[in-house]
Amino acid sequence: MLTLDDFSHDQVQAVERLFENDHTLLVAAMGAGKTVVSLTAIAELLDEGVLKRVLVVAPVKVCKNVWATECDKWAQLKGVVEVADASGSNAGRRVAALRSSAQVVCINFENLPWLFREFKAKEMFDGLVIDELTKLKNTGGAQFKAIRPRLKDFVWRVGMTGTPVSEDWTGLFGQMLIVDGGERLGTRKDGYLRKYFYPTDYNEYNWEMYAWAAEKIAGKIQEVVYTMPDYRDQLPQLSDERVYVPLPPALRLQYDELRRSLAVELGTTGVTVTADTAAILSNKLQQCASGFLYPSRTDEGQRGEAVYLSDYKLERARIEISSILARGGAVIVCYWFAADLERLLEMFPGSELNDKTIAEWNDGERDVLLLHPKSAGHGLNLYEGGADMLWLGPIWSRDARMQTIARIWRRGQNHKVRVKTLIGEGTVDELVWDRAEGKEDHEILFRQHLMEG
Repeated sequence: MLTLDDFSHDQVQAVERLFENDHTLLVAAMGAGKTVVSLTAIAELLDEGVLKRVLVVAPVKVCKNVWATECDKWAQLKGVVEVADASGSNAGRRVAALRSSAQVVCINFENLPWLFREFKAKEMFDGLVIDELTKLKNTGGAQFKAIRPRLKDFVWRVGMTGTPVSEDWTGLFGQMLIVDGGERLGTRKDGYLRKYFYPTDYNEYNWEMYAWAAEKIAGKIQEVVYTMPDYRDQLPQLSDERVYVPLPPALRLQYDELRRSLAVELGTTGVTVTADTAAILSNKLQQCASGFLYPSRTDEGQRGEAVYLSDYKLERARIEISSILARGGAVIVCYWFAADLERLLEMFPGSELNDKTIAEWNDGERDVLLLHPKSAGHGLNLYEGGADMLWLGPIWSRDARMQTIARIWRRGQNHKVRVKTLIGEGTVDELVWDRAEGKEDHEILFRQHLMEG
């Protein structure tokens, strides 16, 4: 069992910061130990009588596989802090967890509206931890709207993330509103945008930050932000490789026709796929580059079954996976579209991510694990099962991609981590990759200003 002696200096300092401050945005690289740091601070605050009970909001799999099990790994927590799991779809189990004597209760983001509708949080909790705070950056979402009126009920609030500005700086507003109630960046997003950004289109859908704004924003929030030093230079080497896969001639013709004409007829099926807007076209081109297309929606809004055009990417994936298994390795295969999962399950039945396959993977009993970034991109520890990851294609969100890679490239990993992404040659895949990688500048700028201050 691990003890406080196993804490790094950075982790000890983070615990002290959370103990001493009522409101904190804890920024730390994936795998830095944010969970155990916050639990240790909570244990001390409970012992001192500063807090009585803490609500933790996290992705559902993180609730079940991280928060619910972390205390058993650490001597300073085992038998001291009890964590109850109120996540998932079973309402009876959620109610039982909330009414239990556990000092810490975890609930998933999707259940926040239910929680605040059914219970008076201020009578149950005085502490709040949001694990993966970026999930609440959308101030118009139902989950944000559910928690915002209740923020004042929590005297101690911590937001945790490794990527506070992974996409852009506009999303920082919602995160800081959760942490400090709007004290530093205001309570209205429109005011925040107009103060630090300017619109780049007539309808004001897109905003660009003024050149001077990053320094000003960082200066305002610095006193409530604690940034743990990036430890990733201490990890095993990360190899992140693009694998360009040529499209078969027939698929190339269909892809080019869709790109030029915004419509393509799918051979003898009698199905025509159309793209009425640039956003729809982009999505359809990604599908086509993956070897399938979803038919256009019907008048009732229903989407038909995927029409498969080519297995060219899956065949290359099979080659890459076979190579990894041949050298005794195990691999996480990342997909984005449900159509890809259907075909992957034909190749590797029973390999979809769930509690059972997670346990088998970490115990070395499973050599292929199928993972969607949205279901497992945050919080899970998967480094024990292997050090290889294969993506069927790039995704737009750099945050989701880096968080997913961090499931295996984190503290505890003892092997070189190999990540490969299949890119349809001469397709929108290349644009998606370049755009996502370009977002790294936001994180670098954020850390620079905070560390310099």
